[in-house]
Amino acid sequence: MTRATFSVLFYIKKTKVLKDGTLPVYARITVNGQRAEFGLQKSIESSQWDHHKGCAQGFSKSAKELNSYLDIK
Repeated sequence: MTRATFSVLFYIKKTKVLKDGTLPVYARITVNGQRAEFGLQKSIESSQWDHHKGCAQGFSKSAKELNSYLDIK
């Protein structure tokens, strides 16, 4: 029996700056080495994103809303 692998990664795409200056949030799902990426229709400022944790940092209302959205997904 082979073992299946599964991972989810949230990240911001620094190459696609939106008109309001924020960066879009993307999700990458990997199953057995096969990747699928898609945008979450959410955006955040680069300074508010924690690259190591893959979520928004801070206690602002927008950071809390984005983190709860990511927890649901």
